[in-house]
Amino acid sequence: MTKFIFLCFLVTATLGANAQQKIKDGTGTPATSLPAAGSILEVQSTQGGIRFPQVALTSTIVWAPLLGSGAAATSPGMTVYNTTAGITSGTGTNSTLYPAYGIGEYYWDGFGWVSKNAAVTKTEFLQTSFSGTQIFSGIGTALTFGGTTDGYYSPSNSITYTANSVTLQPGRTYQLEYAPLQAFYYPNGSSSNQGYAYAIYQWFAGATAIGQWGFTGSLQQNPNVTPTITTGQVDGFRSCAKAIVRPAVATTYSVKTIAYSESATGGIRISTPSLTVITLP
Repeated sequence: MTKFIFLCFLVTATLGANAQQKIKDGTGTPATSLPAAGSILEVQSTQGGIRFPQVALTSTIVWAPLLGSGAAATSPGMTVYNTTAGITSGTGTNSTLYPAYGIGEYYWDGFGWVSKNAAVTKTEFLQTSFSGTQIFSGIGTALTFGGTTDGYYSPSNSITYTANSVTLQPGRTYQLEYAPLQAFYYPNGSSSNQGYAYAIYQWFAGATAIGQWGFTGSLQQNPNVTPTITTGQVDGFRSCAKAIVRPAVATTYSVKTIAYSESATGGIRISTPSLTVITLP
């Protein structure tokens, strides 16, 4: 008899271990409902929630302080609530950037921690302008667009920049735009009655041209007067150089001239250029 009772208990425990489970506190509609057909575990409440383990992560590509290994086949899907505001971003062994968005829920996808906060704060951007002018002569000149930071938001450090380059991290898609106010002819003592200048420029990843090139040109009626926008000495138009990129590794981009012309020796000046970089969904 004792053996029979033990056998019944063992069978019941085995069936229970493989059955669906539902945790509830008596609230919800209906309070007596069974678990949903597709769930192995369901929690039902209108006044309580699930609190994930509070873990102090240091980097989005470091599994620790969790035990075990992030490379284990059972690691993907692990979810924690990160308590470290200064968690750092990193690029995983899969060459994907894992942006850090401070405190909040993260899950491990097998290579890094993915922030659930990113669904709200995933857009990062950079806007800069250069209030002066740049004289250049020749093809391949790297153009300046830094000087004043008009707007910058990149908590993951996906976007970093210098006066004439911008470095973008892998794992995201970016839109780049370079827009000079004008290129104008600088006569440098020429006695001609008028002068002209134009420049064509394009984004470059290293030595490789990418995206759509831009154009700017002008006609100056009195080249013996130093041209300025405010005095009306410059007349012309422009188009922006644009590119959409998704780098596989950290890549530095710059804008260079690919063609130019001027009516007399002296040099072309590009005035008050601006730069815009924004991450795309």
